[in-house]
Amino acid sequence: MGNPLIVTKYLIPGRRPALLRRPRLLDFLYEHLDRKLILVSAPAGYGKTSLLAEFAHDVDLPVCWYSLDRSDRDLRVFIEYLLAAIRQRFPGFGHRTLEFLEGAERTTDADALVGILVNEIHEEIADYFVIVLDDYNLVNPSEAVNYFLGSLLQRLPENCHLIIASRTIPTLTPRGLAVLTARQEVAGLGARELRFTAQEIQQLVLQNYQQELPDEVAQELARQSEGWITGIVLSAQATWKDLIAGAVRARGASSGVYEYLANEVFSQQIPEVQQFLLGSSILDEMSAARCDALLDLDHSAGMLDLLEQGNIFIVRFEKDEERWYRYHALFQSFLRHKLATDDPERAAALHRRAAEILTAEGE
Repeated sequence: MGNPLIVTKYLIPGRRPALLRRPRLLDFLYEHLDRKLILVSAPAGYGKTSLLAEFAHDVDLPVCWYSLDRSDRDLRVFIEYLLAAIRQRFPGFGHRTLEFLEGAERTTDADALVGILVNEIHEEIADYFVIVLDDYNLVNPSEAVNYFLGSLLQRLPENCHLIIASRTIPTLTPRGLAVLTARQEVAGLGARELRFTAQEIQQLVLQNYQQELPDEVAQELARQSEGWITGIVLSAQATWKDLIAGAVRARGASSGVYEYLANEVFSQQIPEVQQFLLGSSILDEMSAARCDALLDLDHSAGMLDLLEQGNIFIVRFEKDEERWYRYHALFQSFLRHKLATDDPERAAALHRRAAEILTAEGE
Protein backbone atom coordinates (compact mmCIF):
# COMPACT_ATOMS: atom_id res chain seq x y z
CA MET A 1 0.00 0.00 0.00
CA GLY A 2 1.30 3.43 -0.97
CA ASN A 3 4.72 4.57 0.15
CA PRO A 4 6.92 2.42 2.41
CA LEU A 5 6.47 3.09 6.12
CA ILE A 6 9.18 5.02 7.96
CA VAL A 7 10.32 2.71 10.73
CA THR A 8 11.54 5.46 13.07
CA LYS A 9 7.97 6.72 13.44
CA TYR A 10 7.02 3.60 15.38
CA LEU A 11 10.20 3.03 17.38
CA ILE A 12 10.42 4.17 21.00
CA PRO A 13 12.92 7.08 21.24
CA GLY A 14 16.11 6.26 23.09
CA ARG A 15 16.91 7.57 26.52
CA ARG A 16 18.84 10.85 26.62
CA PRO A 17 21.61 10.80 29.23
CA ALA A 18 21.12 14.48 30.02
CA LEU A 19 17.53 13.92 31.12
CA LEU A 20 16.46 13.97 34.73
CA ARG A 21 14.32 11.10 35.90
CA ARG A 22 11.06 12.57 37.23
CA PRO A 23 9.54 10.05 39.65
CA ARG A 24 6.47 12.14 40.52
CA LEU A 25 5.33 12.17 36.87
CA LEU A 26 6.24 8.55 36.20
CA ASP A 27 4.30 7.56 39.32
CA PHE A 28 1.26 9.42 37.96
CA LEU A 29 1.42 7.43 34.72
CA TYR A 30 1.76 4.12 36.57
CA GLU A 31 -1.09 4.94 38.94
CA HIS A 32 -3.50 5.79 36.12
CA LEU A 33 -2.83 2.93 33.71
CA ASP A 34 -6.28 1.60 34.54
CA ARG A 35 -7.80 4.51 32.58
CA LYS A 36 -8.57 4.12 28.88
CA LEU A 37 -6.78 7.37 28.12
CA ILE A 38 -4.02 9.42 29.69
CA LEU A 39 -3.67 12.84 28.05
CA VAL A 40 -0.34 14.67 28.38
CA SER A 41 -0.94 18.19 27.10
CA ALA A 42 1.41 21.20 27.27
CA PRO A 43 3.27 23.60 24.96
CA ALA A 44 6.64 22.80 23.42
CA GLY A 45 9.55 22.53 25.82
CA TYR A 46 7.79 20.87 28.74
CA GLY A 47 9.34 17.43 28.20
CA LYS A 48 6.28 15.45 27.07
CA THR A 49 8.15 13.15 24.68
CA SER A 50 11.07 12.68 27.05
CA LEU A 51 8.75 11.72 29.90
CA LEU A 52 6.84 9.18 27.82
CA ALA A 53 10.03 7.69 26.37
CA GLU A 54 11.35 7.21 29.91
CA PHE A 55 8.05 5.59 30.86
CA ALA A 56 8.11 3.31 27.80
CA HIS A 57 11.60 2.05 28.63
CA ASP A 58 10.77 1.54 32.31
CA VAL A 59 7.28 0.04 32.39
CA ASP A 60 6.96 -3.73 32.53
CA LEU A 61 4.33 -3.77 29.77
CA PRO A 62 4.44 -3.79 25.97
CA VAL A 63 4.41 -0.20 24.67
CA CYS A 64 3.48 0.53 21.04
CA TRP A 65 4.90 3.94 20.05
CA TYR A 66 3.69 6.13 17.16
CA SER A 67 5.32 9.53 16.45
CA LEU A 68 2.88 11.54 14.36
CA ASP A 69 3.45 14.15 11.67
CA ARG A 70 1.20 16.03 9.25
CA SER A 71 1.11 13.19 6.72
CA ASP A 72 -0.79 11.13 9.29
CA ARG A 73 -3.87 13.33 8.88
CA ASP A 74 -4.82 10.90 6.11
CA LEU A 75 -6.85 8.20 7.89
CA ARG A 76 -5.40 5.41 5.77
CA VAL A 77 -1.86 6.50 6.62
CA PHE A 78 -2.79 6.84 10.29
CA ILE A 79 -4.19 3.30 10.47
CA GLU A 80 -1.23 1.80 8.57
CA TYR A 81 1.22 3.30 11.07
CA LEU A 82 -0.97 2.43 14.05
CA LEU A 83 -0.95 -1.21 12.96
CA ALA A 84 2.81 -1.08 12.36
CA ALA A 85 3.32 0.28 15.88
CA ILE A 86 1.27 -2.56 17.36
CA ARG A 87 3.14 -5.13 15.25
CA GLN A 88 6.43 -3.94 16.76
CA ARG A 89 5.33 -5.64 19.98
CA PHE A 90 2.88 -8.18 18.58
CA PRO A 91 4.28 -9.49 15.27
CA GLY A 92 1.73 -10.58 12.70
CA PHE A 93 -1.08 -8.49 14.19
CA GLY A 94 -3.59 -6.61 12.05
CA HIS A 95 -4.08 -8.77 8.94
CA ARG A 96 -7.87 -8.44 8.91
CA THR A 97 -7.79 -4.68 9.42
CA LEU A 98 -5.23 -4.29 6.64
CA GLU A 99 -7.23 -6.50 4.28
CA PHE A 100 -10.31 -4.36 4.87
CA LEU A 101 -8.30 -1.18 4.36
CA GLU A 102 -6.80 -2.48 1.13
CA GLY A 103 -10.20 -3.63 -0.11
CA ALA A 104 -11.76 -0.21 0.41
CA GLU A 105 -11.47 2.12 -2.54
CA ARG A 106 -11.55 5.88 -2.13
CA THR A 107 -13.76 5.95 0.92
CA THR A 108 -12.81 4.60 4.31
CA ASP A 109 -15.55 3.33 6.63
CA ALA A 110 -14.19 4.46 10.00
CA ASP A 111 -16.86 2.68 12.05
CA ALA A 112 -16.23 -0.63 10.27
CA LEU A 113 -12.47 -0.22 10.73
CA VAL A 114 -12.92 0.43 14.44
CA GLY A 115 -15.03 -2.71 14.77
CA ILE A 116 -12.53 -4.91 12.95
CA LEU A 117 -9.55 -3.50 14.86
CA VAL A 118 -11.23 -3.85 18.26
CA ASN A 119 -12.17 -7.45 17.48
CA GLU A 120 -8.60 -8.24 16.40
CA ILE A 121 -7.18 -6.79 19.61
CA HIS A 122 -9.70 -8.75 21.69
CA GLU A 123 -9.04 -12.03 19.89
CA GLU A 124 -5.29 -11.87 19.26
CA ILE A 125 -3.72 -9.88 22.12
CA ALA A 126 -4.09 -11.23 25.63
CA ASP A 127 -1.47 -8.96 27.21
CA TYR A 128 -2.20 -5.67 28.91
CA PHE A 129 -0.49 -3.08 26.66
CA VAL A 130 -0.18 0.65 25.99
CA ILE A 131 -0.29 2.67 22.76
CA VAL A 132 1.51 6.04 22.83
CA LEU A 133 0.53 8.66 20.23
CA ASP A 134 3.14 11.43 20.31
CA ASP A 135 2.64 14.93 18.81
CA TYR A 136 -1.08 14.40 18.26
CA ASN A 137 -1.52 18.14 17.71
CA LEU A 138 -0.06 17.63 14.22
CA VAL A 139 -3.06 15.50 13.17
CA ASN A 140 -5.74 17.16 15.30
CA PRO A 141 -7.07 19.18 12.30
CA SER A 142 -8.12 15.87 10.65
CA GLU A 143 -11.81 15.21 11.29
CA ALA A 144 -11.43 11.67 9.96
CA VAL A 145 -8.62 10.77 12.37
CA ASN A 146 -10.40 12.43 15.29
CA TYR A 147 -13.59 10.51 14.52
CA PHE A 148 -11.75 7.20 14.22
CA LEU A 149 -9.78 7.66 17.43
CA GLY A 150 -12.81 8.92 19.35
CA SER A 151 -14.80 5.88 18.26
CA LEU A 152 -11.90 3.55 19.04
CA LEU A 153 -11.59 4.93 22.57
CA GLN A 154 -15.27 4.22 23.25
CA ARG A 155 -14.82 0.55 22.30
CA LEU A 156 -11.28 -0.39 23.34
CA PRO A 157 -10.88 -3.76 25.06
CA GLU A 158 -9.95 -3.63 28.74
CA ASN A 159 -6.34 -4.66 28.07
CA CYS A 160 -5.57 -1.75 25.70
CA HIS A 161 -4.82 1.78 26.92
CA LEU A 162 -3.84 4.96 25.10
CA ILE A 163 -1.50 7.77 26.09
CA ILE A 164 -1.73 10.87 23.90
CA ALA A 165 0.91 13.62 23.99
CA SER A 166 -0.20 16.88 22.40
CA ARG A 167 0.33 20.63 22.53
CA THR A 168 -3.45 21.05 22.39
CA ILE A 169 -6.46 19.15 23.71
CA PRO A 170 -7.58 16.67 21.01
CA THR A 171 -10.99 17.39 19.48
CA LEU A 172 -12.10 13.78 19.41
CA THR A 173 -15.47 12.96 17.87
CA PRO A 174 -18.23 11.80 17.86
CA ARG A 175 -18.55 11.89 21.65
CA GLY A 176 -15.28 13.57 22.46
CA LEU A 177 -13.65 13.31 25.83
CA ALA A 178 -16.80 14.20 27.75
CA VAL A 179 -18.18 10.66 28.01
CA LEU A 180 -14.83 9.16 28.98
CA THR A 181 -14.34 11.90 31.56
CA ALA A 182 -17.80 11.27 33.03
CA ARG A 183 -16.92 7.59 33.33
CA GLN A 184 -13.62 8.49 35.02
CA GLU A 185 -11.73 6.80 32.20
CA VAL A 186 -9.44 9.76 31.46
CA ALA A 187 -6.47 11.10 33.42
CA GLY A 188 -4.27 14.01 32.46
CA LEU A 189 -1.01 15.87 32.94
CA GLY A 190 -0.90 19.54 31.93
CA ALA A 191 1.67 22.32 31.86
CA ARG A 192 1.25 22.92 35.60
CA GLU A 193 2.29 19.36 36.42
CA LEU A 194 4.98 19.12 33.73
CA ARG A 195 6.67 22.38 34.67
CA PHE A 196 9.99 21.74 36.40
CA THR A 197 9.94 22.38 40.13
CA ALA A 198 12.73 24.34 41.79
CA GLN A 199 14.17 21.11 43.19
CA GLU A 200 14.12 19.43 39.77
CA ILE A 201 15.90 22.41 38.20
CA GLN A 202 18.57 22.19 40.89
CA GLN A 203 19.01 18.47 40.24
CA LEU A 204 19.12 18.95 36.47
CA VAL A 205 21.70 21.75 36.58
CA LEU A 206 23.85 19.78 39.04
CA GLN A 207 23.61 16.64 36.91
CA ASN A 208 24.43 18.31 33.58
CA TYR A 209 26.56 21.34 34.49
CA GLN A 210 27.96 20.46 37.91
CA GLN A 211 26.59 23.77 39.21
CA GLU A 212 24.81 24.09 42.54
CA LEU A 213 21.90 26.52 42.25
CA PRO A 214 20.89 28.33 45.44
CA ASP A 215 17.26 27.81 46.41
CA GLU A 216 16.23 31.38 45.54
CA VAL A 217 17.71 31.14 42.03
CA ALA A 218 16.03 27.81 41.34
CA GLN A 219 12.73 29.13 42.66
CA GLU A 220 12.88 32.17 40.37
CA LEU A 221 13.71 30.02 37.35
CA ALA A 222 10.85 27.65 38.16
CA ARG A 223 8.43 30.54 38.63
CA GLN A 224 9.28 32.43 35.46
CA SER A 225 10.59 29.88 33.01
CA GLU A 226 7.46 28.96 30.96
CA GLY A 227 9.19 25.65 30.34
CA TRP A 228 12.21 27.14 28.58
CA ILE A 229 14.57 26.01 31.34
CA THR A 230 14.18 22.46 30.01
CA GLY A 231 15.63 23.40 26.64
CA ILE A 232 18.38 25.47 28.18
CA VAL A 233 19.59 22.87 30.64
CA LEU A 234 19.39 20.08 28.08
CA SER A 235 21.09 22.18 25.41
CA ALA A 236 24.46 21.08 24.12
CA GLN A 237 25.59 24.69 23.90
CA ALA A 238 28.44 25.26 26.32
CA THR A 239 27.52 28.95 26.63
CA TRP A 240 24.52 28.07 28.79
CA LYS A 241 26.80 26.60 31.44
CA ASP A 242 28.57 29.95 31.79
CA LEU A 243 25.25 31.83 31.78
CA ILE A 244 23.83 29.71 34.57
CA ALA A 245 27.01 30.24 36.57
CA GLY A 246 26.78 33.98 35.95
CA ALA A 247 23.17 34.02 37.07
CA VAL A 248 24.20 32.42 40.34
CA ARG A 249 26.92 35.04 40.86
CA ALA A 250 24.50 37.86 40.04
CA ARG A 251 21.76 36.73 42.39
CA GLY A 252 22.53 39.53 44.81
CA ALA A 253 22.09 42.22 42.17
CA SER A 254 18.95 44.29 41.86
CA SER A 255 17.96 42.58 38.60
CA GLY A 256 16.53 39.08 38.76
CA VAL A 257 17.94 35.87 37.36
CA TYR A 258 15.72 35.97 34.29
CA GLU A 259 16.69 39.57 33.49
CA TYR A 260 20.34 38.61 33.79
CA LEU A 261 19.94 35.67 31.42
CA ALA A 262 17.88 37.72 28.93
CA ASN A 263 20.45 40.51 28.80
CA GLU A 264 23.36 38.09 28.46
CA VAL A 265 21.67 36.08 25.72
CA PHE A 266 20.82 39.26 23.80
CA SER A 267 24.34 40.67 24.09
CA GLN A 268 25.85 37.48 22.63
CA GLN A 269 23.90 37.76 19.37
CA ILE A 270 25.37 39.35 16.24
CA PRO A 271 23.96 42.83 15.42
CA GLU A 272 21.66 41.51 12.67
CA VAL A 273 20.01 39.07 15.09
CA GLN A 274 19.77 41.74 17.80
CA GLN A 275 17.93 44.07 15.43
CA PHE A 276 15.57 41.29 14.39
CA LEU A 277 14.84 40.46 18.04
CA LEU A 278 14.12 44.07 18.90
CA GLY A 279 11.94 44.76 15.88
CA SER A 280 9.94 41.55 15.95
CA SER A 281 9.22 41.93 19.68
CA ILE A 282 6.47 44.38 18.66
CA LEU A 283 4.45 41.36 17.51
CA ASP A 284 2.69 39.07 19.98
CA GLU A 285 2.50 36.32 17.35
CA MET A 286 5.02 35.99 14.54
CA SER A 287 5.07 34.23 11.21
CA ALA A 288 7.91 34.57 8.71
CA ALA A 289 5.64 36.51 6.35
CA ARG A 290 4.48 38.89 9.08
CA CYS A 291 8.05 39.57 10.21
CA ASP A 292 9.16 40.15 6.61
CA ALA A 293 6.36 42.69 6.15
CA LEU A 294 7.09 44.46 9.43
CA LEU A 295 10.86 44.62 9.10
CA ASP A 296 11.14 44.86 5.29
CA LEU A 297 13.08 41.58 5.07
CA ASP A 298 13.02 38.47 2.93
CA HIS A 299 14.73 36.00 5.27
CA SER A 300 12.67 36.01 8.48
CA ALA A 301 12.00 32.27 8.18
CA GLY A 302 15.72 31.59 8.54
CA MET A 303 16.02 34.00 11.46
CA LEU A 304 13.13 32.36 13.31
CA ASP A 305 14.64 28.91 12.71
CA LEU A 306 17.96 30.18 14.07
CA LEU A 307 16.33 31.52 17.23
CA GLU A 308 14.42 28.29 17.80
CA GLN A 309 17.50 26.13 17.32
CA GLY A 310 19.41 28.29 19.79
CA ASN A 311 16.72 28.12 22.50
CA ILE A 312 16.47 31.91 22.39
CA PHE A 313 13.34 32.22 24.54
CA ILE A 314 11.00 31.45 21.65
CA VAL A 315 8.05 29.07 21.31
CA ARG A 316 6.81 27.59 18.04
CA PHE A 317 3.15 26.69 17.52
CA GLU A 318 0.81 25.75 14.68
CA LYS A 319 -1.86 28.17 13.47
CA ASP A 320 -3.90 27.97 10.26
CA GLU A 321 -1.68 25.17 8.99
CA GLU A 322 1.38 27.44 9.28
CA ARG A 323 4.36 27.69 11.58
CA TRP A 324 4.06 30.58 14.05
CA TYR A 325 6.18 31.77 16.96
CA ARG A 326 6.01 33.90 20.05
CA TYR A 327 8.64 35.09 22.49
CA HIS A 328 8.38 34.14 26.14
CA ALA A 329 6.50 36.94 27.85
CA LEU A 330 9.35 38.18 30.04
CA PHE A 331 11.84 38.14 27.15
CA GLN A 332 9.39 40.05 24.97
CA SER A 333 9.00 42.67 27.72
CA PHE A 334 12.79 42.93 28.00
CA LEU A 335 13.13 43.45 24.23
CA ARG A 336 10.30 45.99 24.01
CA HIS A 337 11.70 48.01 26.89
CA LYS A 338 15.17 47.99 25.33
CA LEU A 339 13.79 49.06 21.94
CA ALA A 340 11.72 51.88 23.44
CA THR A 341 14.68 53.08 25.52
CA ASP A 342 17.43 52.80 22.89
CA ASP A 343 15.49 53.84 19.78
CA PRO A 344 12.09 55.37 20.56
CA GLU A 345 11.60 56.61 16.98
CA ARG A 346 12.06 53.12 15.55
CA ALA A 347 9.75 51.70 18.23
CA ALA A 348 6.99 54.17 17.31
CA ALA A 349 7.41 53.51 13.57
CA LEU A 350 7.26 49.74 14.08
CA HIS A 351 4.13 50.03 16.22
CA ARG A 352 2.44 52.00 13.43
CA ARG A 353 3.55 49.51 10.80
CA ALA A 354 2.39 46.56 12.92
CA ALA A 355 -1.04 48.17 13.32
CA GLU A 356 -1.31 48.55 9.53
CA ILE A 357 -0.32 44.91 8.96
CA LEU A 358 -2.79 43.55 11.52
CA THR A 359 -5.58 45.73 10.11
CA ALA A 360 -4.86 44.46 6.60
CA GLU A 361 -4.94 40.89 7.92
CA GLY A 362 -8.29 41.55 9.54
CA GLU A 363 -7.07 41.24 13.13
